[in-house]
Amino acid sequence: MPKGFLFSFLGFVFLGVSFAGSVYDFPLNAENRPVLEKSFSILAAHNVTRGHFKQTKTITRISRTFISEGTFVIADGNGIIWDTQKPFPSTLVITSDKIVQKTPQGKNSTLDASDNAAFREFSNTIQAVFSGKPSALYSQFNIFFSVQGNQWKLGLIPKEEVVRSIISSIELNGDLTLNRVLIKDGNQDLTRYEFSAHKYSEDLEPKEKDAFGRP
Repeated sequence: MPKGFLFSFLGFVFLGVSFAGSVYDFPLNAENRPVLEKSFSILAAHNVTRGHFKQTKTITRISRTFISEGTFVIADGNGIIWDTQKPFPSTLVITSDKIVQKTPQGKNSTLDASDNAAFREFSNTIQAVFSGKPSALYSQFNIFFSVQGNQWKLGLIPKEEVVRSIISSIELNGDLTLNRVLIKDGNQDLTRYEFSAHKYSEDLEPKEKDAFGRP
């Protein structure tokens, strides 16, 4: 479907549910749920999404900000490859059940995803968005959704108190692509992800299959 047509279509659909202010003022309801699901279906048009990321983490208690950059691969049914290039090279392969960290020296360390709630929730959320399955989020989060023009915002607050003590909220912003994710943790520190240079395909490259342990 041509991008211009999609923008026109979304602008028409969103016209009836355009909001201003914080996304958390607008709980998901019968009126805006179809628009949310349409937005997800557009993001899920391709099996594999690649691009550039910039991560900005602010630690409130020490008034410090840390920035890292690199590339990402989001593959429906497989997981996420998070290839940090600056300031220190490293690669994370995140699947539904494990997190593998790889160094340039070839050293690998594996964590059970259940031992790292922050990465688990981040990974599950991003994969749900790009798989076009918002229903995967309904049981885990209180959901909020708003639209302004062609831009949408999705707010997620974990239902479980234990998870909420680690991740207070997740906010996603996008249009035809996912552009930003803002995570507030239990200490009220903020991590902001900015995504750009999106590219799409229907299959993984050989090195990506290898990273996921695919034949």
